[in-house]
Amino acid sequence: MSDLQPIIETKHLLLIQLNLEFLETSVANQDNATHLVNFAVPPYWFNEKELISIRASQIKEHQHLASWLLRAIVRRSDNQMIGHINAHGKPGMTHLKSYCEYGIEIGYTIYEPYKRRGYASEAILGFVDSIPKPVSVVLSIGIENNPSLQLARKLGYQRVGQVVEDGETEFVHLKRFV
Repeated sequence: MSDLQPIIETKHLLLIQLNLEFLETSVANQDNATHLVNFAVPPYWFNEKELISIRASQIKEHQHLASWLLRAIVRRSDNQMIGHINAHGKPGMTHLKSYCEYGIEIGYTIYEPYKRRGYASEAILGFVDSIPKPVSVVLSIGIENNPSLQLARKLGYQRVGQVVEDGETEFVHLKRFV
């Protein structure tokens, strides 16, 4: 399985791979982190230290996963980071075997000021389009996250299960791409 491009371009967005130095510095010293990238980093990013630390640890342990993990979603018009998107690993993740043979799970966050403007749809579609096919994509969405549940339906994902993760119930949605 080949790696993804460092920058995935869509009409309005850039999905920029975040390197280990930026991730580690984001946890340690946010002022220094903003100087390591060429886009505006909002304060929301620095509230996600747990996710940032998890992905940094994954990259340290498995460098080959770097292009699949955390990416900034940057609005092209003003070079502003408006959220992030990531896979939880490369396609073929074993925890997805009960849903699909060759799957990948992705997650995303759009920061509050930028929600409900179509950015999540565009980011998901751009990320998925960049993945070599055939592949199945899984979205696990909290049962009370109505905007994301509606988005999954709009994009053609089918609910195929339910899981409890960290004490929260999530619906599992799947779409196969050939």
